[in-house]
Amino acid sequence: MKKLFLLFVFLLPLFGFSQTTLVRWDGANKTASPYIIASNISAGNITGSNVDFMVDNWGNNGNAFNTAQWPSGTTPDYSKYIQVSISANSGNKIDLNQFNFEYQNYDSNGPSRMQVYYSKDASFPSNGTVLTTNNSLVTTNTNFNAVSVPLTGITVQSGETVYIRITFYGRTNGWSGPRIRIRHGYNDSAPSSHNASGPTITGTVTTACTPQGNPSVSPNGSWNGYVYSYSGTPAATTYLGYVTENETFDRNVGSGAVAGQTTVLCQQPTDNFYTVYKMTKTFPAGTYTFTVGGDDGYRLKINGESGYSISDWTDHGYTSGSTTKTFATSTTVNFVLEYYEKNGDSQVSFSYTCGNSPTAPTTLTSNATNNTICAGNSVILTAGGGSVNTSTYEWGTGTTVGSNVISGTGASITVSPSTTTTYWVRRKGAAPCNFTTTGLTLQITVAAPTATAPTSITGVTTLCAGGSTTLTANGGSGSTYEWGTGTAIGSNIISGSGASITVSPAATTTYWVRRINSTPCSTATSGVTVAVNVTTPSGDPTAFGNNAWNVYGYNVGSMTPALANYAGYYTQNTLGLNTQDMANNGWNNETSPSYSAGWTGCPVRVDDFTMVHKRKGFPCGKYQLSMDNWDDETRVYVNGTVVFYNSGWSGSNPTPTVVGTYALDSNSTIEVVTREIGGYANVKLSLTAINATYNGTSWSTSPEGASIVIDGDLQLNSNLNVCSCKVNPNKTLKVNPGVNLLVQNEVVVAPTANFIVENNASLIQVNDNASNSGKVTVRRNTTPVTRYDFTYWSSPVAAADWTLRDLSPNTLADKYLSYNAAGNGWVTEMNGAAAMQTGKGYIVRAPQQYSLTAPVIFETKFIGAPNNGVKKIEAKVGTTLKSNLIGNPYPSAISADKFYEANKGTIKGTFYFWTHNIAVSSTPDANGVYNYNPASYISYNATGATGNGDTSNCTTCGNNPSNKFKGNIASGQGFFVEAKNSGDIVFNNAMRVTEATGNGQFYRSNPNAIQSSENGNGEEETVIEKNRLWLNITNAAGAYNEILVGYVTGATNSMDDDYDGITYASGTALYSLLDANKLVIQGRSLPFSTADVVPLGYMAATAGDYSIGIESVDGLFENQKVFLVDRLTGTVHNIKNDRYYFSTTAGTFNSRFEIRYVNEALGIDTPKVNANDIIVYKKGDQIAIKADNFTIDTVQVLDLTGKEIFFKKGVNNNEFTTTGINVGTQVVVAKITLDDNQTVSKKVIMN
Repeated sequence: MKKLFLLFVFLLPLFGFSQTTLVRWDGANKTASPYIIASNISAGNITGSNVDFMVDNWGNNGNAFNTAQWPSGTTPDYSKYIQVSISANSGNKIDLNQFNFEYQNYDSNGPSRMQVYYSKDASFPSNGTVLTTNNSLVTTNTNFNAVSVPLTGITVQSGETVYIRITFYGRTNGWSGPRIRIRHGYNDSAPSSHNASGPTITGTVTTACTPQGNPSVSPNGSWNGYVYSYSGTPAATTYLGYVTENETFDRNVGSGAVAGQTTVLCQQPTDNFYTVYKMTKTFPAGTYTFTVGGDDGYRLKINGESGYSISDWTDHGYTSGSTTKTFATSTTVNFVLEYYEKNGDSQVSFSYTCGNSPTAPTTLTSNATNNTICAGNSVILTAGGGSVNTSTYEWGTGTTVGSNVISGTGASITVSPSTTTTYWVRRKGAAPCNFTTTGLTLQITVAAPTATAPTSITGVTTLCAGGSTTLTANGGSGSTYEWGTGTAIGSNIISGSGASITVSPAATTTYWVRRINSTPCSTATSGVTVAVNVTTPSGDPTAFGNNAWNVYGYNVGSMTPALANYAGYYTQNTLGLNTQDMANNGWNNETSPSYSAGWTGCPVRVDDFTMVHKRKGFPCGKYQLSMDNWDDETRVYVNGTVVFYNSGWSGSNPTPTVVGTYALDSNSTIEVVTREIGGYANVKLSLTAINATYNGTSWSTSPEGASIVIDGDLQLNSNLNVCSCKVNPNKTLKVNPGVNLLVQNEVVVAPTANFIVENNASLIQVNDNASNSGKVTVRRNTTPVTRYDFTYWSSPVAAADWTLRDLSPNTLADKYLSYNAAGNGWVTEMNGAAAMQTGKGYIVRAPQQYSLTAPVIFETKFIGAPNNGVKKIEAKVGTTLKSNLIGNPYPSAISADKFYEANKGTIKGTFYFWTHNIAVSSTPDANGVYNYNPASYISYNATGATGNGDTSNCTTCGNNPSNKFKGNIASGQGFFVEAKNSGDIVFNNAMRVTEATGNGQFYRSNPNAIQSSENGNGEEETVIEKNRLWLNITNAAGAYNEILVGYVTGATNSMDDDYDGITYASGTALYSLLDANKLVIQGRSLPFSTADVVPLGYMAATAGDYSIGIESVDGLFENQKVFLVDRLTGTVHNIKNDRYYFSTTAGTFNSRFEIRYVNEALGIDTPKVNANDIIVYKKGDQIAIKADNFTIDTVQVLDLTGKEIFFKKGVNNNEFTTTGINVGTQVVVAKITLDDNQTVSKKVIMN
């Protein structure tokens, strides 16, 4: 057994230590079992050997483990002991800290000595390792005495067990019974309790480290050192991992922990470690001297020799030994170098030399001052000294000689390090040894440039020819600058080394600047550039500012300055103008306009210049213009007219000069020209808004273009355009019939005031965002109606203010209707309780008390907030229905053309207006219903409009405003449109008609009502060619229906949403045909061709005599012949001369008539029917027949024997389905006779 150094026994109170308790033997349940506190450990029972060990619960000083029979000798009897043990569970390890217990010499003169020792072997070879010895125990019966034994440095690896024993001896009492008691925490009151008394072991439990590396591996050309810890004699006791070393190395860690070139260890002991180094290396033939050194022991075995080539296996400071080996041929050598460290410092080394090896260089220098260079530069390194012996040099980087080899074998190399770098050099012998010497190192310091680049160049960068500017470099660091021209920084260097230079470029030039570093660098930074533009000033001095003042400057004193003297401009966003308004780009009156903060352009000289203020667009209103000051000569124009002129200046304290009062709006212009002669320069123009107030007898100023205030009752008898309108309390403003009140912005009506828009008058607003306040009354009159007449309505006031019943209180409760294409069509708005939604159309029947025969005018009104601005209504698209009943939402007419243009992605271009030109049926149908004739709709699209009454072949009525709808949809008017897809239908103020009398065409309409021009606002439009032909069908009973065929710019001969409209008519009606479409309006393409043919179809409600004729024409049709071809009779009739009369049965006929423009009577042929033109098929238990381009007259069904099963004559339609056929499975023959006596027979299988 060997004793540990510095073993002390600390007899300290237990509370003196802060430890992690792993296990305690606390006597719980009066047993010797351990109480395990930490995880991942195990422990054995506390036991005694040959000492009468027992667990007791008696005694004056607490419960204890009781022992006796301790020896009297002065040396330990190792057969007598108390033992505890602790183990690390699999995958874990324990770093022990302390073993703590309390003892008591219960009988006087008991043992006076004690020893604590441990072992990882249960058999305790050599009696283990002593932890502590105490030769002066307390031998009298006293309280328990605490003992703390350090266990630091003892590690219990996974699966290991550490056994700790206590032995007492040196008994002075002649009796062998004196007892030693070890305190525990048993408590009779709580036997199972784990009280904090009893022997404990403290320490730390961690996951076990698995040592890496394979100790059998001997790497090639480098060392693996396999490290073990040991106690006692150096040996491979506990494997800890490995370290690596280069083939030659000198590892001196001093008093530190074991380490290597790389270190892969579970522990790094500082003492008591043992390392086995292994390396395999092939040596060329030659004589080699191998040297090993160590502190402590070392020994070298070569190629498995029985002994050691070098050995000094004792404890000592650093020593070394050598051996020489000669290899006749190239030889692979296996080295095993064993080394151990016991105490103190640690060092181990291995090196070798070859017989022709050189010696190391002795000097390493550079050509750089203080071995310092600037980043980006190169340096020459030179080695000297040492013996050559046919060697070359080897160079590298880093502090470790031999690492990071770089190119170069001579005494000097040139390197360009980017950062501070250490270089090494050594000699390398020639073959066969190729031996390398030790080396020298030299650090080359790379100085970073201290200067940083400028970040910007400031100064005036726009010059007129001949101007100069001072450029200033900003940002960066460093005292010296370098300037030049061009986009390539570093080229074209110019004079100047300061932060600023003054330049006068003759043309647009780019300047650069950079900073220069101080030595050793003296390098330049990157740079920045700026372009100085020599150019024509920006801005168009002829342009007026848009709702702001454009202020132009000229380098000439003239009231008509030439463009060649133009220098630039700035803007001023104020109502009036003032050159000295510093908050709005003003400037000091001792300077010029180019001193404005907002100036763009070239400098304007301080004296003898001209400035021009120009503005277009002002908040709508009347303004008093006042010239408050000017210096010098000044002229003012309003809308191009001179309103002020003064050839001098206004003086130092001028009295403002009133120029006049003017109505200004978004199109108004003001121009102020000022010529500065010398000295000060300034001008100020003020605008003061003035309202036009009506006091009951007169206006305070002309209301046209003003914001008006109605402070007395007023009837407006002529059109008036104002900015805003306010009606004061208890006052009345009445806009009389046919009069337009156009308000640019808001309408404000006091709660007790009245604002009345009479029938056919208009309240028109321009600003979509104008916010109205108060209510107006909008009156509308229909043309005379009878009780059963419906009128199509839409409300011009807010939905919250007006219901259908408010509109017509005496209408029958179920005669208020709306239309829902996504539902089932007509929707009854019972009792008229529904609010009239904005933009939605409704139909309302005349009051119930009205006569059935004597028509009278229905007068109504709408009261509420007038609708203004953008309004939307959802377009409804049903499975089969696409018609949407909508309406004009404003108290003024809207342009159908502009409305369609804004909504053409959602709706088709044809509008349908109800006229009720055909009276309701006089007798009910089979369901008891009196029907309205859809032929009463008139239609309108880009081709034109159909009318509602015959004008007896009028050749000019097509352009007569009193005859045709021209596209102004009146206030309150509801109408149908066809939706193409779902989405929002949008209304806005841009659609509103500002033309006089534009609100007068309201349907149901008087045929003689005045109609506006096609434009609707009196605006000039692009000329569109229109050549139109209006046709109608009528009979003596009063049936009437009209269609339009037009050859119009933009139309094609295919279906066009803009130009073609599907007919709504039924009963008796005429239509043109385009493919399968029945059209009330058809637009045809230009140029017009006389070879064009337009097929016509018609419906006859009853059999009888009818006529087709021209209602009116325009364009080329005023001189073009028009022929109606009757294919049934073979007649070609010039309907420009008179109407064509014919007889027909009731029904629908699509192949009888066509329009031509040349008389082809000699070549008129009845179209020949093809069997494929007639489709016959089984439909249920009946037979269905379709003849799209022919009219069926007779249908006969026969069986194969010729027996007639069914017969029907006078079908007069292109589709027919039999009734009453009841046959079994058989083949029948359907014989179809057309209205031109052509016959087709087809077989049908019935089952």
